[in-house]
Amino acid sequence: MYTSLKLNARLFCTFLVSATVSEGWLPTKTPPLHFQGTRQTKPSFRDSMLRGSSSVDNDSRGVEKNLCLVSWEGCLADTVQWRTDEGVAVCQKVWPDLEVLLSDDDDYQWLYNKVRDLQHVLALDPQYSPTVEFALLIRMLLEEQELDQGRSNGSRGKYGSKYHPRAGDAFSAADDEPSFNKRKQRPLTVGEIAANWQDSLREAVLIRYHHEEGRNPLDILQLAVNQREATPTTLEWKNFKDFDVLRDHCDSIIVVAPHSSDLAAVRASLDGVSHAVCESIKTALDLPAGTLAVVCRSKQLVRKTLETLPIDSSVSILESSWSVLQNNILVFGDRVPRQTDRPQPCAVDGRNLQLSLWRSVHPDDQAAALMNAWTHYQEETEWPTTVLSVNSIRQ
Repeated sequence: MYTSLKLNARLFCTFLVSATVSEGWLPTKTPPLHFQGTRQTKPSFRDSMLRGSSSVDNDSRGVEKNLCLVSWEGCLADTVQWRTDEGVAVCQKVWPDLEVLLSDDDDYQWLYNKVRDLQHVLALDPQYSPTVEFALLIRMLLEEQELDQGRSNGSRGKYGSKYHPRAGDAFSAADDEPSFNKRKQRPLTVGEIAANWQDSLREAVLIRYHHEEGRNPLDILQLAVNQREATPTTLEWKNFKDFDVLRDHCDSIIVVAPHSSDLAAVRASLDGVSHAVCESIKTALDLPAGTLAVVCRSKQLVRKTLETLPIDSSVSILESSWSVLQNNILVFGDRVPRQTDRPQPCAVDGRNLQLSLWRSVHPDDQAAALMNAWTHYQEETEWPTTVLSVNSIRQ
């Protein structure tokens, strides 16, 4: 009986479909989409970049935007020497006793070299200026070098000539004992510091340099940074002087300053370029055409940017610090992007995101960004292909 009912039901459905087709209610076969008039496809992200975004959603969601957030630190300006100079000045203000290790007549090229090769391990918290972390590292490097008591001064080896003072400079062997550390040990090497800074050394340094009143040394260093006037005389541009090229290919270019205390230096470095400091992404998007926006970094900057933009918008992040870039991976949520040169959907519905490490100085960071499924790595002289062709950059 069950088989008979099942057969009758199937025959009835067949009869109903045949009758519907015969009456002309339904087509016998749905034609392919490309046969139904002119096919209208949404332009790719790359095409939108090259032509300028012109698509408008029919449901009043606004005009989609193609936005690029570029880190000022490292991507647009080489700040290591300037940060080192500022860090030394801050150290002298917070710890006056360091004067015994510092002299205006000394050559601090060895210190510049060490800081440059260690900058990739520094913790860049948006709560503090990077100068704070530089100052913390510089104090430790000075005290570590004092342990050598001048024995390595004037070294000619590949390592010694790069990371030790010249003959006759500070830390002379005439000093009987180190003024800060009584332990008679060799100073830590650059490799040892790099391998242990994030896991243990930084915490040990914070404890060692804790203020007598119990205040966090980072807060005290930041206060000293705030009291200094920006003197970005040693900033160097990284072959990036023409913002007009980017304006031709992106709806908005936003320069990200690492901290509010760095805004004066950022603005001084952008002298001659029309720009404005904005308190929010919404304000930055409302700027007139031709005006560069500058915003301060925050932990939620990328997410807030995506939420501010209309549906179908895309954001490309260009960052030189791997520690900063990987913090934004959380914006993707549970989604794993495809390995393409275009922004991919993220946790913010209807928006696309791309994270690119650009002009990073350390090979470990480059390898990490290259192997990570959520990030991309761009060569030193290469601008991301989603934004601009390398050949079109005017040096």
